[in-house]
Amino acid sequence: MRGTRYAYVQILNVDAAFVFVYDENQKLIAELGWSANLGTWSCTAGPADFDPAEAMSLLPVLGAGDLTSMCGV
Repeated sequence: MRGTRYAYVQILNVDAAFVFVYDENQKLIAELGWSANLGTWSCTAGPADFDPAEAMSLLPVLGAGDLTSMCGV
C-alpha cells in the first residue's frame, strides 16, 4: 500500500503480524510488529522520530490500537 511518504507491506500470520515501511528509494525505514503473546503492536526497528500513525490508519490490521512509543534506533 502507498501512503503519503512511505510504502507499506503487511504480512499476516495466525499469531503474528508485521508491517514493513519503505521510503521512495525502496529502503527499509521501520518495522512494526504484533504478536499474540504480547497482544499489542510495537515498533521493532526504525528511527526515533518515525511516526507509525499513517501505517496504522492505511492498513486493515485488526487490534492495532495505538502504538504507545515510536521506533527506537
